[in-house]
Amino acid sequence: MSLFTKEEYNNRLKKVQKMMQDKGIELLISHDTNNINYLTGYDAWSFYYAQCAIVHVNADEPLCFVRDQDAGGAYLKTYLKKENIIVYDEHYIHTWPKHPYDYLVEIIKNKKWNKLSIGLEMDAHYFTAFCYQKIRDGLPDAKIKDSERLVNWARLVKSNTEINFMKSAAKISEVGMKKAYEVISPGVRHVMLLVKFKKLCFMERLNLVENMQVLQHYFLLEREHLLHI
Repeated sequence: MSLFTKEEYNNRLKKVQKMMQDKGIELLISHDTNNINYLTGYDAWSFYYAQCAIVHVNADEPLCFVRDQDAGGAYLKTYLKKENIIVYDEHYIHTWPKHPYDYLVEIIKNKKWNKLSIGLEMDAHYFTAFCYQKIRDGLPDAKIKDSERLVNWARLVKSNTEINFMKSAAKISEVGMKKAYEVISPGVRHVMLLVKFKKLCFMERLNLVENMQVLQHYFLLEREHLLHI
């Protein structure tokens, strides 16, 4: 279950694809964790190893490229069809010079996308020099270019749904911080403060009827983290 509706994700995809057309990008490989979440709904704590969202300029859905042990989170949290969740095997992990992007290059070649203009997030966190080298060397016929934070700019203008979630989050935080001010005093253990803060924030989620989707998302997130562990 993803946090937003499929219509919301479709609108995001169309906006990104329009920007891709304007920049002459036919295939976008997005490594930024926030952008992966924006495009697919995937938000597991797995960014420390190779993962990305892949957007073809004419596709109905992006691809979500994740490690095998993290695939459960992708199946739970994204809105994507199963065939659009691309899972790479654990034998690509810590077996230099093998790398997960070796498999990504294979996927791109198999889809006949290896001669396209490919946009990369050259300054994204966790997009390593080795990731870039694997794409550059593995796709010599492609035109590689920096996407210039394309998805980040798409995220800048919020939808009404996003704004409503932000308002709910602000209300929950406000209630939690007021309680924290009441509880904080010399001698109070940090862990007890956190317990009271989280309890009150959780109860505030229950009080916000219009925010029940966030509550469902919270339970799924906890389940997903257990799967990851």
